[in-house]
Amino acid sequence: MGIAEQRLADRLAVGMLTWTYPLEAVERAITACGRDGKRNRLLPPHLVVYFVLAMCMFPAARYEEIAQLLAESIRLTAPAGLTALRAVPSTAAVSRARMRLGADPLEALFSQVAAVRPGAPAAAERLAELRVRVLGGRVAPVPDSPENAALYGAPLPGGAPGGPRVRISVLADNAGGALLGARVDPVGTDLAEVAESLLDAVGPGDLVLAGAEYGRPALWRAAARTGADLLWSVPQGVVLPPSRRLADGSALTELPARHGPRGRSGPATVRVLAAGPGSGRQLITTLLDPRFAPAPALRDIYRDRWSFEAATRRLAQRGKRELRSRYPETVRQEIWGHLLVYSAVQRLSNDPLLKSPNS
Repeated sequence: MGIAEQRLADRLAVGMLTWTYPLEAVERAITACGRDGKRNRLLPPHLVVYFVLAMCMFPAARYEEIAQLLAESIRLTAPAGLTALRAVPSTAAVSRARMRLGADPLEALFSQVAAVRPGAPAAAERLAELRVRVLGGRVAPVPDSPENAALYGAPLPGGAPGGPRVRISVLADNAGGALLGARVDPVGTDLAEVAESLLDAVGPGDLVLAGAEYGRPALWRAAARTGADLLWSVPQGVVLPPSRRLADGSALTELPARHGPRGRSGPATVRVLAAGPGSGRQLITTLLDPRFAPAPALRDIYRDRWSFEAATRRLAQRGKRELRSRYPETVRQEIWGHLLVYSAVQRLSNDPLLKSPNS
């Protein structure tokens, strides 16, 4: 691809962002967060939102290059209500505008467009009728400034050293990778609190998959109270002795009773199965009937689950920090920008018109 063709492709890529997130949605998010009064003639809040999205789409580009690309894209695609930048702002002007905007408008925009779970269906009669959701996330490095270190510099679990890091947690649809919810937190934030807030989006008719880091009895019980079915990995070293073997090689067992701040919880019957031949790991599920949910089918679903790590590999390539923000507020802003860019690309790639051979 020549330079001119690449430039056109880049302009259209930015145009895709203004199409996915139209001006009225952006301004609604800005107003909801009380940032609409923070005007600047060169960089009004809505243009700063689009600038952050373009910055996340092209993380290696300099601020001046991003501003030029945004201006060219707006002139080319002419999205409703948007006028191009009148001049290319300086790096200092962009940094000040990003700080004025903050992270909340981008989080609010994400909340507007995150996929909404439809009303709870009747109890599924087959495993294939369950909507499969994935609870996951990753820890990402952030620039090692004094400000970021003060908030994001907590040691990793187990006391492992490292620079400042942030935890990005998501709930996603397994079939298409659409994000149903997300959180951005310091790594020291209680994982149970994070997961419980994301699990508000699930209910009857959902099957939630989660890794071993979520495999705490208290969190399992909280997730089960949503009415969703669960299929989670068991933490390394935890042994769940079977109480009754089943025909497909899985077994029923019981999580012990628990006393906690919400009162006493009785023992919970769960089904345990090997994650795979020779893996040494176990899975537990609320789906107790092997006729409805055979162990091989559950293993396949878990093995082939959508991965946030794989979907967002571009956010932190091996040995390379792609987040550029030196302040905690703009770190959050940048991460919400990456999540919005991911959602825009995912929406475009799953558009049935684009997938149709007759389109």
